Amino acid sequence: MVWLVKAETANSMPALRSTAAIWPTTWLLCCFLGKITDRNGNTTQVTHDERGNELSITKCRSAGDCQTSYAAYYLNAADKFDPRNDQMTAYRDARSTSSTSNTYAIKWDYTAFGEKSKETTPVTTDFPSGRSTIYAYTDGTETAAGGGLTPAGLVKSETD
Repeated sequence: MVWLVKAETANSMPALRSTAAIWPTTWLLCCFLGKITDRNGNTTQVTHDERGNELSITKCRSAGDCQTSYAAYYLNAADKFDPRNDQMTAYRDARSTSSTSNTYAIKWDYTAFGEKSKETTPVTTDFPSGRSTIYAYTDGTETAAGGGLTPAGLVKSETD
């Protein structure tokens, strides 16, 4: 079976296409993938920020039947080596009305070391602030089982 994939980059530049029978793959000559049309004519459009992070994905099963999910990412423009850079800070699923709607958003916070410190689920009637899971990490001073010290950065606890 041969799969044909039509692909375009965000600026409509052509893409190199593979129609290999086992693993159909689209490799881009430049830029980021902008649109994929499968053999049934269904499309997936992707937008990116300048760093390559996917900001939105719109999937269409037919004209007028499209759903878009959104993502946001951490960026400390003053420090390109900040370990939090490019970590996802929010994901809004396809039920969301926009990239800023928090109705269906899952959000994440990170420590200065880039470790996930908190995850918050969408708001519900039972949990008007959403449900949060808090993560704590070892700092390298805790005693390890069997002697010695634990390495820094291991998950120490997870509390919800």
